[in-house]
Amino acid sequence: MSRVPDNTRLDTTEPLAQLAVPACMMPEFFFTPELHLRDGRIIRDLEDAAGFAREQEARPGIDQRDEILHAIERAQTMEQAHGAAHRFVRWLEELEVVK
Repeated sequence: MSRVPDNTRLDTTEPLAQLAVPACMMPEFFFTPELHLRDGRIIRDLEDAAGFAREQEARPGIDQRDEILHAIERAQTMEQAHGAAHRFVRWLEELEVVK
C-alpha cells in the first residue's frame, strides 16, 4: 500500500482512492529510442505517454488504456516508471500505432 504524504488530502467521497503522482514528482524516464507514431507524434518520456493515453477513447473490455494511464501517473520509483513504460509500449504495439 502506498503512503500518502502528510500534507496531501484524500477525497473522502472516493474510498481508498489512490492519488496520481504530480508530474513534477514523476520519475524522469526517457524512451530510448524515442517512439515515432504513425500520426507523426513522438513520445519521448512518460509525460508524453500519459498525454497520448489521455487522448485515446476508452474501449471497455478490449483495451487497457486506463490501467496503463494509472500506472504511468502513479509511478513513484524508477522501477515503477520502467514497468509503466513497458506496459505503454506493449499497448502501442497492440494498437499498431508505432512506425
